[in-house]
Amino acid sequence: MDDVRHITRFPRLATAQNASAYARLLCADPIVSIRFDKKSSATQFIFTIPVPPEFRKSYDVPYQMIFEYFDWEKATREAYGSSTYGGKPLAAYISLGLHKALMDALKKWLVGVRGLARDNECITKQELDEQILGNFSQDSQKRKGPQPNPDLTLWVTNRFSFLLPKISALRRSFMKRDDPARHQDFTVVLEKLATRETIRYALLEIFQDPKGTKAGLLLVAKLSNQEIISAIVRSELKQKGCNLQKISFRTYLRLGRKLSKLLAHGPDQKSSKTALR
Repeated sequence: MDDVRHITRFPRLATAQNASAYARLLCADPIVSIRFDKKSSATQFIFTIPVPPEFRKSYDVPYQMIFEYFDWEKATREAYGSSTYGGKPLAAYISLGLHKALMDALKKWLVGVRGLARDNECITKQELDEQILGNFSQDSQKRKGPQPNPDLTLWVTNRFSFLLPKISALRRSFMKRDDPARHQDFTVVLEKLATRETIRYALLEIFQDPKGTKAGLLLVAKLSNQEIISAIVRSELKQKGCNLQKISFRTYLRLGRKLSKLLAHGPDQKSSKTALR
């Protein structure tokens, strides 16, 4: 005999037992489709979990209560953001899995590149394998602990490299001037390289004084160009929402330079047009 006591009221409410039955029906294996969108330059993983047709057909009332009268999309979005799996946030757990899939796909491309190479007298097959395939599987693994966004590390490196000759030349040019307008003129030109707000925050960081926010001070202070540019780029990173207490500016710059160096030694334009077509 069933010992469960049902609530005798009208309308009848859903119970945990009902919800567990719905959960079994809804937790089907997802249908996965993968495509590369050229317009946004993004690999899209689309996971679709369909509601079983029989559920909608035979249990129309709970279907409507869950998917039509209730904001299921909002609830699922919030649950995805707060759920954990294996002791990790669900988003991070899924990210690790997708990273593995992308790395395996890239390895397939690398093996294809290796197939284009021809063994010759100058290099053995083993040396060729080591040169092209190397330790890709090990080197491409995600590192433990907080890691900066790779795209941002490249941006930091490129931004630093862009500003260094510009600001060096700018300071050198205006330091030679000895007229009342040089500070104002210097500020006008500097604000073409970075926003006024960025420069103000950079100056606050450098001088640690709310009164020391005039760009002209950069012409008289004994500062290296690298110190000034670092403060500017740090200010821009903070405006992008980066927590530099968690991942330092030096880490962004170091990893960006390393990544930039690796990318600079990639395939040339001629080989890219013919490879793997």
